[in-house]
Amino acid sequence: MKKVIFVLLSILFILSTPKNILCETQPIVSIPKAIKNYVDFYNKSDYSIYKLDLINPANHTVNYVIYTISPDWIIVYYDKEGSLGPNERKTITIYARPSIKTTKAASFLVSFYDGIKTSSEVYLSPFIVYKLPENFKQPSLQEISIYPEREVKEGGDLVIFISIYNPNDFEITVPIYINLSFGLYKELFANVSPGTNIIQQSFIVPTGLNVSEFEVKVIAGNIILQRNLTVLKEVVTPKIEERDGYIIITNPSTTKILIYEYEIPYSNWDLLVYRLYPYPKEYIVRDGKIYARWEIVLLPQESYVIKKQIDIYFILVLGIIVALFIAFLIGLLRPNVEIRKEIVRLSLNEGILRVAIYIKNKSVLPIKYVIIRDRIPSELKVKKYDVSSPSGVYKEDKETILEWSYEYIKPKEEIIISYTIEIPKEIKQKVLSLPPASIVYNYLYMSEKIAASNTISITIIA
Repeated sequence: MKKVIFVLLSILFILSTPKNILCETQPIVSIPKAIKNYVDFYNKSDYSIYKLDLINPANHTVNYVIYTISPDWIIVYYDKEGSLGPNERKTITIYARPSIKTTKAASFLVSFYDGIKTSSEVYLSPFIVYKLPENFKQPSLQEISIYPEREVKEGGDLVIFISIYNPNDFEITVPIYINLSFGLYKELFANVSPGTNIIQQSFIVPTGLNVSEFEVKVIAGNIILQRNLTVLKEVVTPKIEERDGYIIITNPSTTKILIYEYEIPYSNWDLLVYRLYPYPKEYIVRDGKIYARWEIVLLPQESYVIKKQIDIYFILVLGIIVALFIAFLIGLLRPNVEIRKEIVRLSLNEGILRVAIYIKNKSVLPIKYVIIRDRIPSELKVKKYDVSSPSGVYKEDKETILEWSYEYIKPKEEIIISYTIEIPKEIKQKVLSLPPASIVYNYLYMSEKIAASNTISITIIA
């Protein structure tokens, strides 16, 4: 009757549960699979044995814990608590025996935690045998041995051999407890055949142990055996290599986690020009020098890479400064020569026209091998040279060429050339045009630079 009520209540609970809770991503607890579905009540070492699957169909990790509910039972679990990764299945071995005479089934609760707590209750119902065979004899723990015998390296393999003698002519299950004083513990339920049995159990010695002397203790029944063990600390020196602007720090150990402080000298120039990636934990000053420091944790065979590269912002700023400096130099050093032509005096009554040519070197450097040329129409004649006579006069086509030569003209120096032209009477009613004067010179690395003055036009009205 109770079972019927329980089934009806379960159906009502399922029907009333929202669909978003009864989803496919909930953890699943399988039905226990019996490996040994009976237990000898009077044999304290005898347990029933089951296999239970925990399944996580979700795409995220789920944590679980198993609690015993039945007070009349001793239930021992492998992996009593832990986690299930995405789509992971884990098989747990369960051992159960009654602590008192009872007719109640063994039960325990599997609780999952993934933001929301869900639980599943599981029942075990092994056969309980109360009558022992008349010839039953208690098994005995004879000896233990370890390999390596006395010394083992951190992170190394440790194998424990346990010898148990079963004086009976049938197989029995014996609980064995192994305790290593550096923090490892193992509980075994070994099926022991008649006669001497050797049970082997392997461990990996942890790294980073504070002390080196430890005990290995094995308990089976009422017998305790122990052995002493020395753990040799592994001294690991990181492998450091530099290539192509990279610093590569490698943990050469296959087992030991390496915690290492790495420093490199770092000058003020380095701080300005270079950048380090990843960034150092800190910069320290020691003996007047700057050091960049990293605190590095390396797993076995793991490498840590530090990159030293020129700061792109420094390059950008430096490029702008250099470009501005070059532009300034170009602007500063380029030639700048001014030449202009003016009428100083015009007298129609006297029939004269005085012309002046002004040459000024506005450059920062002198101009060299200077030649100044001026052209006069052939119908006009030079009456006199007021300031500076030409070094050469010659005719070309319908013009008279006047030429002055200077070895150099200093920066900011101004040269003035002046001469008077005689105006013939027959052209008094014409438009008089004087071609521009020109200057040819060398400047710095540039040669044959040419500049021209303005043109002068005069309309003469009688």
